[in-house]
Amino acid sequence: MTLKFEGIPVGSKIRAYDFEPMPGRGECYAEGVIDSLTTIYGTKAYSVTVSREVWDGSPLVGDDEGRRLSIYVPMEVSFLEYDSRVTVLEG
Repeated sequence: MTLKFEGIPVGSKIRAYDFEPMPGRGECYAEGVIDSLTTIYGTKAYSVTVSREVWDGSPLVGDDEGRRLSIYVPMEVSFLEYDSRVTVLEG
């Protein structure tokens, strides 16, 4: 069985949303390049170096509190999954 977002190549730049965008809620996402494929806590995921992060519609920059430098992006989640949770930007 193929997972919903499985198959994106290492080296691709992606956007991964923390929450589904909807009216009245600012977007929350991270963008970056996939460094490797991994399994964390039994879940297949992408390891991503974050190059841009937006929280509640506002970009976080530099040493902003809470800014993530790297993240794991699951290839599929069992709850709150939606079609645009992971988007390939380049690659």
